Amino acid sequence: MIKLGDLIAEDDEWGADRDYYNREYRRVAKILYPEMYPVRKRKPSQQLINTLKPCNCGANGWAWKRYAENKVGFCCKKCNESTGAYSTNAKARDVWNKLIDDKKIKKK
Repeated sequence: MIKLGDLIAEDDEWGADRDYYNREYRRVAKILYPEMYPVRKRKPSQQLINTLKPCNCGANGWAWKRYAENKVGFCCKKCNESTGAYSTNAKARDVWNKLIDDKKIKKK
């Protein structure tokens, strides 16, 4: 890490290799200090959205929410039924589908 930093600091001497050293420095820094490079959760894929069950209120869509501490969840656009915050889109989807199934059982 120190050697990469020294190589980057020497401005014109390395020329074309400077980009390579910058990439290597960033790659090592991300491994050693992940808190310096936070990653935001991505929107769910269409494949994951296709596995979501429709809400019991009859709404046609869902809303994807991004919470603090890099967590995500789903909620109904019409009745505000919500999963809460989960670490992955897949966990939020599983909780949503279980929530919908539990509500259907209670209605019958």
